[in-house]
Amino acid sequence: MHAPLAGATYGAVAGGGARLNGRRRAPRPRALATALVATAQPPRIARDPAALRAAGASLTAVLPHVPAVRNLGPAALQVAQVGSGHLTAFWQYGADPANLLPGALLAAEAGAVVSDVRGAPWTPAAPSFLAAAPGVHAELVGLLRRV
Repeated sequence: MHAPLAGATYGAVAGGGARLNGRRRAPRPRALATALVATAQPPRIARDPAALRAAGASLTAVLPHVPAVRNLGPAALQVAQVGSGHLTAFWQYGADPANLLPGALLAAEAGAVVSDVRGAPWTPAAPSFLAAAPGVHAELVGLLRRV
């Protein structure tokens, strides 16, 4: 995946790790209280009332525990940034496999934990997505389970 404006090229091979501009990268272990987290909404979320409600409720659940929640661009790029350590976590409600799959491979190969928001293994058919540095994944699952 290439992000030309950032001068970043991400690459990963299943079982072979992940790289950013040719160098291995890994998520940064951080406490949730100092984490930079991001979220987004998939295309056509308005057609999925449950995902729309959960997306809004998730902000209320997470915001008191982090400095800020951002949306920094395409979902695939934000998930890749979890793997490179630029973001601590990313979550999203609603099915969006075409956008999440590339980032999920990159994040997982770098060492991030990739699941649905309940902590179950993520599949392209899952109704939610979470990628996080190992040190904050369980805590975010705990917050997002309340949604």
